[in-house]
Amino acid sequence: MLLVVFGLIGAGISTWQANIAQESADTSQKSVLLAQKTERDTRLMSEKQLTDNHTQFAQILGQMKKQSRAQQRTAKTAQDAMYVEQRPWVGIEVFPTTHHDPSSNTVVGPGPVIRVASVEIIARNTGRTPALRWKQSCLQSLDIDFTHDIAEILNCEELKTLNLKTKIDQMAAYTLENIPHMLPFIARSQAEDFYAEIDARESAREKRNTGEVIIPNGTRVIDLTTAVPPRDIPQVHYVVGTMTYYDGIDPSKEHFTRFCVKRIGRADEWEICPFGQDMN
Repeated sequence: MLLVVFGLIGAGISTWQANIAQESADTSQKSVLLAQKTERDTRLMSEKQLTDNHTQFAQILGQMKKQSRAQQRTAKTAQDAMYVEQRPWVGIEVFPTTHHDPSSNTVVGPGPVIRVASVEIIARNTGRTPALRWKQSCLQSLDIDFTHDIAEILNCEELKTLNLKTKIDQMAAYTLENIPHMLPFIARSQAEDFYAEIDARESAREKRNTGEVIIPNGTRVIDLTTAVPPRDIPQVHYVVGTMTYYDGIDPSKEHFTRFCVKRIGRADEWEICPFGQDMN
């Protein structure tokens, strides 16, 4: 009987101990889960805080960049305005200086006496600093029949190419008229070689030309002598040109001025064309 009682008591104690152990295990597991949850929550909070801080920092950085760009634009605008105000500006003024050429009073054969006109194109620096290495890089003329006047004109470089082609054509035609049995392609080739040699000499002279200095409000005269068309042949006479120069504020920057002046018939007055004007 005692053995049975002791057996029951031992079994109860074992069950109690097992329950205690299970409860302890459950408590340990809950503690582990709680610790994991706490760690996870802490990590998530830290990550969220880092994200918020990063977002806030990015916003602040973005605002700082915007302010910096705005300040740079303001400084650039002020710098550009000061540059425009201080740099040289070379434009043109026009003066007619028509005169009779005594040598033209002797004319061989019928035809009107041609006067010679000298149109003075004055380059003036209206800026506040000197124009450096100023030079006349191109100057060309063109006569247009009055009844077929133009609304636009080629720039000087394009007109130079056109005038050169006209001169080559005229020289080749003259050669064919005056030299019997001359083949057309030979006449043209000789004319091209002739003007190519002239162009090479002009290019070499241009390379040696280091330019001039035009002080503020200073001037240089660009002189072009041209034949004035007879009064009974109405024409519009155009003069176009390009001049280049540099400034002392930014010596690497080349400036240019393109211009066009015209005279109708044999009028004494020259006027600025309504087109063909440009500068940088």
